[in-house]
Amino acid sequence: MVGIMGLGSIVGRLSKEQIGRAVFRIAAKERIHISKSEIDRYGSTAYIGQGDSVSMRFADDEKRYAAALDLTYDTVLTFYELNARQLFVVRFYDEVDKVLGMSRDFIKRTNGKKGIEARIIGMQSNQYPYNLERLVAEIEQQRARIVELDVFGTEKRHIAVDSKLGMSMDILTEDRLYRPGELNSNIQLSEFKAAAKAQRDKRQ
Repeated sequence: MVGIMGLGSIVGRLSKEQIGRAVFRIAAKERIHISKSEIDRYGSTAYIGQGDSVSMRFADDEKRYAAALDLTYDTVLTFYELNARQLFVVRFYDEVDKVLGMSRDFIKRTNGKKGIEARIIGMQSNQYPYNLERLVAEIEQQRARIVELDVFGTEKRHIAVDSKLGMSMDILTEDRLYRPGELNSNIQLSEFKAAAKAQRDKRQ
C-alpha cells in the first residue's frame, strides 16, 4: 500500500482554525464496517482503553483484532508490519512523549523494515493540533508509511484494527448501520480530562 505523500507538509500548511473545525480525513483506502458480534467471535479481541496499548502478531489460534470504543478526544496510533503481520496499537490523550518512545521501540523491534504502515485516528474539533504535528513528523522521520489520518469532527469513533490484514474498520456496536446523528459526542473536554485522570490514578 502506498503511503500518503507529503502529509507532514499538508498538516503544517493548514491553519489551526482550518484543521480543528471539522473532520479531516485522508486515507490510502476507505475503511469498511464490521459488526461487534463478528469481532467478538474472537474471544481474545484486545479492547483498548484510554492510556492502554497492545502488541500482537497474527496467528490463527490467537488474537486477531484490537479495538477502541468511544474514541473522542483521545487518539489511536497504530503500526503494522506487513510481512510478519505484527501490530502495535496505543490509545492516548496527552502522553505524546511516551507514545513517541513506544513507536520508536516498535520500529526498532522490526529492525527498521520498510513495510510498516501507520494510522492516526481520533480527536475532536477545536483541539489544538500540536500533538498531531509531532506524531506525523516523528512517523515520517522513522520512514513508516502513513496510510490513514482521520482526525477531528464531533462524532465518537468505534475502531477495530485487523492483525491479519492490517486494515482499520468501523465497528457497528449494535450490528447495524448507524442512524444520522447517532454517533454525535456529547462529552465535554473537561469531563473527558477528569475521566482520563481517574483512569491514570487507578492504574498507579
